Amino acid sequence: MGILHSTCNNLLITTRHLGPVKKAKITLKKSGRIADVVAKSLLPETERNIPRTHVDVQEDEDTIYIEIRANDVSALRAAINSYLRWMKVSVDTYNEACRITE
Repeated sequence: MGILHSTCNNLLITTRHLGPVKKAKITLKKSGRIADVVAKSLLPETERNIPRTHVDVQEDEDTIYIEIRANDVSALRAAINSYLRWMKVSVDTYNEACRITE
């Protein structure tokens, strides 16, 4: 099993330890146009090389899934923090662009 964190209604983070591999899954329920913006902004980040981790981003009609696998807890935590930060930057940028164009 794992630790279950919920930071808001649309975001769920679960973590599991599978022997030497640590795993986290971030699930973000899409809500409006902003979800598409976040999903598209994260895709280039999957090509970044975060040391000791592998990241996979997928989406369907109503959910964005980010799966992070790492060799150790420190690398897993760093990758989770990076993806949450990139998500926040995407949301903040989208909101500012909407505010400016109003």
